[in-house]
Amino acid sequence: HDENVSVAGDAKHDSPRDAKQAMYSMVCLDTNKILTMQVVHNSECDNSSAKLEAEGCRRALEAIAPVAEHVDHFVTDQNSAIIGVVRRWNEEQTKREKAKKARAWKAFKASQRKSTSQKKKTHTAYKDPYKSKFKPAKNTHNFIFRSKTFLHKLCCWHYASNMKKKVGRMELEQSEKFVLKKWIKSIINHFYHSLKVYKGKADAIWESVTSIPAHINNQHVFPKNTHHKECGHEGPLDPDTPWIRNLSTLGSLDLVLRGQPDKDGVGANKKFYNMLDQNLSTSVCEVINALHIRWLPKSKYFSMQTYTAKTYATAIHWNHNANNPEVLDRLTVGRSKYHPELRAKIVKACADYSWRTDIMKEMVTSFVEDWAVTPISNVVTERIMDADKLALYESLQERTRDISGLLPLDVRTTLEAEAEVMESSPSLSPASGPTQSLGGGQGQHQGPVWSDDDFDD
Repeated sequence: HDENVSVAGDAKHDSPRDAKQAMYSMVCLDTNKILTMQVVHNSECDNSSAKLEAEGCRRALEAIAPVAEHVDHFVTDQNSAIIGVVRRWNEEQTKREKAKKARAWKAFKASQRKSTSQKKKTHTAYKDPYKSKFKPAKNTHNFIFRSKTFLHKLCCWHYASNMKKKVGRMELEQSEKFVLKKWIKSIINHFYHSLKVYKGKADAIWESVTSIPAHINNQHVFPKNTHHKECGHEGPLDPDTPWIRNLSTLGSLDLVLRGQPDKDGVGANKKFYNMLDQNLSTSVCEVINALHIRWLPKSKYFSMQTYTAKTYATAIHWNHNANNPEVLDRLTVGRSKYHPELRAKIVKACADYSWRTDIMKEMVTSFVEDWAVTPISNVVTERIMDADKLALYESLQERTRDISGLLPLDVRTTLEAEAEVMESSPSLSPASGPTQSLGGGQGQHQGPVWSDDDFDD
């Protein structure tokens, strides 16, 4: 890809608890194509299912390392292990780049000294920038590289989902929990509204989100804030709004939104607001996970080989149908969780499964080519098969002749030529003498006797 892109990654485990295997997918958000899919077994992670996602992310990053210079953003969920993996990977890439630049600069200076010694009193294109007023031209040296590091972003949907779970699990009295439950939807909507209004300004988003406890206490002006000084709603509020007056409830909610205070007295969650972007999410990865469940349902156990094969089949199917056009005459009408009214939505064209036929054709073609280039005479003379294996060999070649009409012309010609050679070979004819011996000595298996019917097309 010529331009820089954004990439999203997410994992799917084979079981809700004590997972044995996991799949980590990495998708390009600009082209809607899967870049890589990594399958990890818990035996590769100290038999810990909690380390599966981090190991899959590390392998996926290593897989895209050759093209990492074209990646601007990497979007993941709010997983501390994933954040650590991405941070260490960026640090390692930075060290490699510095070492590579140092080696290139050293080689460049060595070539300059050599050219200067050969051509004395001759002005060269590049001189030492620290000892001369002539500085190197910009972007003309071979030691200038593009950075392979990228910005790590968090999916705002995952962050809002975690926030909703934490608010719902707050330990409160039954009456207070009943009132706070009515505010959960408004809290999440306010979070998305803050991302939309302030557009990447982490401090402003932080002040807007942490003002929620004051808002549900019917306080809408915040003079201590620098960016978010008042609420954005207009007009009089509903007098029947169930305001929360309990200070204990408000304090617990403020602790959930801010996180545990750090050394500076600032909430631990503030560091995540620099990594939030409204336009970047892992929604495509969630759709791929849903497709993956169709191939590998969590209610059944699959071996590692089967799990890997079906995971690759999922990737092939997705990339084959990723950019299907929208069909204007296909509409779906229904209700969603947050929009109870009926809505019509344009859907894409039906999925195309022609890739299955293409793969089967390639498999059959490669299978027939492998058998066509190994004549039976070589099998006999090289003494590499016993009678049972040779009988199986013959049955497979009979099947090959049955399907030869479906194969390309060059493969079909090869099979016919091979049959003619075997017919004209006197050493393999039954009239040439007794049964051919595969081993040439006592105790060896005896080879079969061929007739003309065995090589008919």
